[in-house]
Amino acid sequence: MGKPGIASMTYTFLLESVWHPPLAFAETAARTLPPEMELQALWFSGAFGRDFRTVGGQAVRLVQFGEWNRGPGPDFRQVAIELDGELKTGDLELDSSAADWEWHRHGSNESFRDVVLHVSFQPEARRTYVRTCEHRAVPQVIISSAQLADVLNRPQQEVAIARPGRCVAPLRHMPVGGIERLLWESSEHRAELKAARYLRVADVHGTDAALFQATAETLGYRGNSLAMRMLAQRVPLTALGADVNRTDAILFGAAGFLSPELHEKAPEDTREYLRDLWENWWRERASFEATAARAIPWRCGGQRPANHPHRRIGTLASLAKKWPTYRKLALARPFQPRPVMEFLDGLEHPFWSRRHTLTSTA
Repeated sequence: MGKPGIASMTYTFLLESVWHPPLAFAETAARTLPPEMELQALWFSGAFGRDFRTVGGQAVRLVQFGEWNRGPGPDFRQVAIELDGELKTGDLELDSSAADWEWHRHGSNESFRDVVLHVSFQPEARRTYVRTCEHRAVPQVIISSAQLADVLNRPQQEVAIARPGRCVAPLRHMPVGGIERLLWESSEHRAELKAARYLRVADVHGTDAALFQATAETLGYRGNSLAMRMLAQRVPLTALGADVNRTDAILFGAAGFLSPELHEKAPEDTREYLRDLWENWWRERASFEATAARAIPWRCGGQRPANHPHRRIGTLASLAKKWPTYRKLALARPFQPRPVMEFLDGLEHPFWSRRHTLTSTA
């Protein structure tokens, strides 16, 4: 079957051409792995699925993805897997490269004694053996570059090239109707990808967790979408209560934005709220605070005031406290956007309705 003509070109064909060189419109670019923390967030969301094969050929199914580790040791705790049908529980370690287990000396570290699965993204030329301090072999799963590319769904180049790309010439001669159809197909394709991703999270963590994580990521926009997603993963909706100050305190504390002296640096009329946050946070911090090495990577600079992560977390806290109503509207079938927008427009918070950051005057 030949290539489609210019007038009948589909978005699927154009996408395949861009993503899979050496077809017509490919732009070459070097591929680098995302930061390890982003890989961890993708893994925890179920983006790569839950069924795998180890390098030794064993079937692995993730029964329970566990929870983020906030301190030293393996990346995820209380994980449950089925290895060739046999249930095993313990920890999971995720590394960029299969050889990192040796480079990081996990094999001699007793904190990694209970690891039941090692996940990596770069195979080594030589066979890498993963063993605990007790010389127990740890099953290995390696995510291929093709799997990672499909999950990331990123353009070949993050920054637009400073010259017309190879797709410009054929698209220039497309009729208006063809371009409109192509744009419509592209929007449908993007919506389908987002829906599939949401359903994967729902399969792994449940509908409420999927909606909570998706909402948090949306609030983060591009600059803090990863950070907000990680916050929602580390502080699941089930960990938040109905108490206003407790919910705010847990989210801001787990995000790393609270400190004992914060209220002293803030304007006078904000100190009471900040003092309440800290008094609630110190009771909860042992369960939610992460070490510096596992701090969430926030971007606070270069943001419009309304998009500052402080304000976005405040919005997430407000939504968590009205979750039953928000959930009902967001998951209504058929979905109606207007009731959701009216609900969001009506959100009020005694502090965040009037402030952009924890220490700002407005």
